[in-house]
Amino acid sequence: MREDNYKNSDDINMITNQVWKSMNLLRGVLPVEHHHVYLFLLSAYYDGIIKSVHIDFSNDLHNYLFSSLENEPRYSEIMDVYRPIIKSISEERLNEVLHNFTMFNNDVLDQHFNEIFDDLLFKLADNQGKYSGEFLLPNEISKFVMELAEIPSQASVFNPFAGLASFAIYLKNNERYYGQEIASSTWALGMLRLMRQHKYAQIDYRVEDSINNWPDFNNFDLVISNPPFNHKIDSHIAHHFGRKRMNAETYVIKKGLEAINFDGKVACVISQGLLFRGGDEQKLRQYLVEDGLIETIVSLPGGMLKHTGIPICVMILTRKKKSDGIIFSITLRS
Repeated sequence: MREDNYKNSDDINMITNQVWKSMNLLRGVLPVEHHHVYLFLLSAYYDGIIKSVHIDFSNDLHNYLFSSLENEPRYSEIMDVYRPIIKSISEERLNEVLHNFTMFNNDVLDQHFNEIFDDLLFKLADNQGKYSGEFLLPNEISKFVMELAEIPSQASVFNPFAGLASFAIYLKNNERYYGQEIASSTWALGMLRLMRQHKYAQIDYRVEDSINNWPDFNNFDLVISNPPFNHKIDSHIAHHFGRKRMNAETYVIKKGLEAINFDGKVACVISQGLLFRGGDEQKLRQYLVEDGLIETIVSLPGGMLKHTGIPICVMILTRKKKSDGIIFSITLRS
């Protein structure tokens, strides 16, 4: 399964590969999990915040960058994440990185920057392996789940464990999105991605703990999530649900059903183990089936996600109890 949705021309592929190769300048300078700072700087250069005339002739490149970026509202919001990373790059190496920007084909960059940015983001995820893979869903899966949910016009959407806000990419402009992501570095890159996709209106995406600070609002049209697999919830939180133990997948299902309106839905990308394991998860399945809360289950083969090879499924739930007891079950094979 490809991780991008673009039919890139030879020119776009060429410049994408050029940019990717130039990121090697960060090897040995920064740990691989910080290489996304390159996308931050490239985005600022594309937006004209970092100007080529200053790159080779600035006496204090760090201060020039910080003052330029802090005066731009879209970038100042995420500067707290990127400032210490940029500071750790020597002036000489930083100049090399920025100088490379001036050597790219600006015509292609200007026309196709958003596609190039997302291609580079997925290349980074491939390169970083498990570290970033759990935060970045393949575009096809994000789009598929959003289409499967069939939300109404002007819907309000809540995305706990939001990662890089992959689901927000496929929202329409009249839909409202609230996302929570606990890791500030992931949130910052997600903000940058939303910026590049021109997703500004009605987006509220913040650094927040979805387990301990689930929103009080309980009238969402859709709660959508790819919670971390097998992540254990604190016992005192599980206790509120009458359980000794609980994982993030079960938590999102239980809290999600409480947070949607009567016509709302919960859409989760979860491990298939939730469909077969015994114990508390078996009791949860029994409750969902007997109360007619499961609308659709789509089983997908292993290898779809970057951070795990286990088979996954998409589960769509509703508060409308289905009297006929029919669950649409689809199995897709590789």
